[in-house]
Amino acid sequence: MIEPELGGWGGSALSDGRPGQFSAFHDETYNCPAEIAEARYGVTVDYLSFHDDEGGAGLHRGGKGVRIDYRIRSDNAWLTVAYTRDRVPPWPLNGGQQGSPNHIIIRRASGERERYAVVSGLTLNTDDVIQVMTGTGAGWGDPLQRDRALVAEDRRNGYISEEQAKEHYGVVEH
Repeated sequence: MIEPELGGWGGSALSDGRPGQFSAFHDETYNCPAEIAEARYGVTVDYLSFHDDEGGAGLHRGGKGVRIDYRIRSDNAWLTVAYTRDRVPPWPLNGGQQGSPNHIIIRRASGERERYAVVSGLTLNTDDVIQVMTGTGAGWGDPLQRDRALVAEDRRNGYISEEQAKEHYGVVEH
C-alpha cells in the first residue's frame, strides 16, 4: 500500500487551518479508504480520527493532523515510511504556536513501542500496530486573542481538551 497521509494545514491571517488535508503535490497517489486497505493489504484499521497531540494554538489555530492505527494480520510484513517535519515542526507566524511533528509509533504485540519518522524495511508481525500520527498545522496570531466562543466551539468539537483551552487560550470552564 502506498499512501500519502492526510495532515493539518496552518492557520492564516484570515482563518483557521484545515484539518486532515491531502496535498495535490502527491500526484498519482491517493488516500486509501479503510475498507479497501483491509480487503487488499493484510491490515485491519483499528482507529482513524483526528489526533489529540499538542500543537497549532493561535488566534487562528492550525488544522488537526490524523491518527490511523493499522494492525498487521500476518508475520513477516515490512514497512518503509519517510516523513518530513519530524525534527522541525511546522513553524508559527505572528505569535502563534508551532504545529506537531509527523511520525509513526510501532506498538509491538509484545508491548514494546518504537518511534520513527524514517525507516526502511522494518519487519512487522501479527498484531503489531503501526500508529500513524500526522502533523497539526501551526497557529497564526496570539492564542490569548482567540474569540472565547471559538475556543468553546473547539472544545465541543473535540479539537482541543479542557487542559489545552486553559494552557494555550487562558480559558477556564465553569
